[in-house]
Amino acid sequence: MSYILPFKPGQKILELGGGANPVFRPNADFRKLPTVDIVCDFEKRFPIEDESYDGVFGKFVIEHITWRRVQHFVNEIYRILKPDGLAVLIGPNTFEQCREILRRNRIGIEESALLYGGQEGTWAETGNYHKAAFSFEYAQKLFREAGFTDVVTKPLPTCGTDMIIEARKGKPQEFTARIKQAEWYRELREDLSGKPKDNLRINAGSFTVMLKQPTINIDILDLSAYAREHGFLFEQVDVRYGLPYPDGSAEFINASHLIEHLSRDEARDFLKECRRILKPDGKLRIGTPDLKKLIEAYTQGDMNRFNEHQPDEYKNSPSQADRFWRILTPDHKTIYDYEALKQLLEETGFKPKKARFNKKFDMYSDHTLIVTATPTAIVKVERKLKVALVAPPFLRVPPDTYGGSEQIIADLAEALANLDHEVTIFAADGSKVPGCKVVEFGPPVMKAQVNWLEEEKKAYENYKDQLIGYDLIHDHTWLGYPWKAKLENPGLKILHTHHGHLNWKSKPPGVDKMNLVGISDFMMGQYNAQGFESKRVYNGINLDRYPFKAEKGERLLYVGRFSKFKQPHVAIEVAKRLELGIDLVGGTFVDDVDYLNWIREMVKAYPKAEMHEDASHELKMKLMQNAKALIFPSKMNEPFGLVAVEANSCGTPVIAFRDGAIPEIVLDGINGFVCDSVEEIVKAVGRIGQISPDNCRSLVEQNFSRKLMTERYLRFYDQILSGEEW
Repeated sequence: MSYILPFKPGQKILELGGGANPVFRPNADFRKLPTVDIVCDFEKRFPIEDESYDGVFGKFVIEHITWRRVQHFVNEIYRILKPDGLAVLIGPNTFEQCREILRRNRIGIEESALLYGGQEGTWAETGNYHKAAFSFEYAQKLFREAGFTDVVTKPLPTCGTDMIIEARKGKPQEFTARIKQAEWYRELREDLSGKPKDNLRINAGSFTVMLKQPTINIDILDLSAYAREHGFLFEQVDVRYGLPYPDGSAEFINASHLIEHLSRDEARDFLKECRRILKPDGKLRIGTPDLKKLIEAYTQGDMNRFNEHQPDEYKNSPSQADRFWRILTPDHKTIYDYEALKQLLEETGFKPKKARFNKKFDMYSDHTLIVTATPTAIVKVERKLKVALVAPPFLRVPPDTYGGSEQIIADLAEALANLDHEVTIFAADGSKVPGCKVVEFGPPVMKAQVNWLEEEKKAYENYKDQLIGYDLIHDHTWLGYPWKAKLENPGLKILHTHHGHLNWKSKPPGVDKMNLVGISDFMMGQYNAQGFESKRVYNGINLDRYPFKAEKGERLLYVGRFSKFKQPHVAIEVAKRLELGIDLVGGTFVDDVDYLNWIREMVKAYPKAEMHEDASHELKMKLMQNAKALIFPSKMNEPFGLVAVEANSCGTPVIAFRDGAIPEIVLDGINGFVCDSVEEIVKAVGRIGQISPDNCRSLVEQNFSRKLMTERYLRFYDQILSGEEW
């Protein structure tokens, strides 16, 4: 009996790995052959549009994907399938292959080929060997976790050691991704006999280097059989999706040679989870390859010093450079030295220090950086702080209508005052924040087409004599005039948050430690590349001012300045192509009046568009709550993207260009879509139903609240006042 493919006539089918003899066209393959239509690395994002095929077929391809990337491969199949699309894959059933080898009771060439692939001729050079193993159960798990709702696995009629996977795409599964503990982990967990109810000890990324009870060993691999055989406690956990343990339940977490296998974002989220579950007096221990030690060995021509813990391939490597590469890159996504790891730990709420190698916990004594860290309390100073916040002179604090940085200053000041700190705001006339004293330094400029240097200098001359008597001055100006006061009073403690791009050629005169803060990883990277050391604090909003609403309307929304680099004309173009209504909300604080007038004319020419210039907060919130999606077409190397956070807080997804810090704020497929062209934005609007309003709100609550922003700044205030400046 043969197997008949279940695709229907007229359906658009993509074949994966068809090579020289595809069954369907187009044929995607990593080889450049006349029969290959799409050259594709299956371990990366497919160069194929979302939801573009009725069916996907692959015959003996999935086993050639490395086991670490198989889930990604299946996720990509899900992405490119249309709703109700069908994936059919034929591949080996490793479980049955092993049974067959046991039945034969021998290992020979045929048995080796059965398990590991052909590997003959030039195929060996192009990766024709098996990199992952499968069973019916594992295939079911892979496809269901990708979102497939109907998954059937069965033997291939012509060969019992091969199997067929038929997976139907249903309604997209909603993931909260890195912002919540995954529900399926909570369902997966079972009580382990002998596991303590609290005071947990966890060994993360254990592999087979497990710690004795009562420590719980966790790993992405299913090592439960090994653990049972050797008397260890074990749970299978993918730490990228959270740690399935209660807040404040762990006294110790060990993570030896785990963090380098995570991207920086994944590592940051993992450390946040560690911070969440650790007790206030708990301890985190991290071991990771030390870049400094590796570079030292390489530059001294002494990579042989690492031979003891390396495989034969390393020892037989032909050159120092090759050995350096082998030890640096095996399945690693990043690398650390002490300063990089210290900064990441501090950002996630830890106080780190170097530690010595301990064979009980650590691997690879010759090249491992060991750091222990304790949770830092939310700053608890014996006395309340006296803080000055200095605003730019252009708008009031908070702004009357549009003004992102001024709103952040107001929110931070109010939050600090609510914690009983004494807060003074130096701001334009008419500024007023509950619980705070305001020192007015002149009328708000209210326009962009002015000499910013002169305007900030004029404001500084009006308030400079009052910059005394504060524990810390938190400067938010564009040109950093408060540092001039430090020349006359070196004892002043100043932290400077820059809300955009830094066009300075050097540090302010006489200033060594700038205590510079960027509002995104993107901006922090920009400053560091310019030679200005910086740290990062994400902007946060008052969630109560941006209430959640699950039900959405059919109109699109643009919120932002009516400036050329914010590109509201793109939002109008998207609405016109889709014949949808659009509301445009924004400030007229612009440097190009001709562009503003052009936008006004575009709105007049499109009956379904409505422009709300300098709209009130109440109107903006009403429009955000009801919008189908926020269109964010900025192309200015966006420093943060505050309106995206505001929209998400209302439960409204965001569709944005890939620009600056936007990929940090908009997680593609989670709280919106990140696009590279107008055409992609248009298509993304059609898929907006895949985005859960609850996920949008949750991401803001977990990452971009006013409370979190204030805690992060207080932590940096504490460091500066303790003499730990940067």
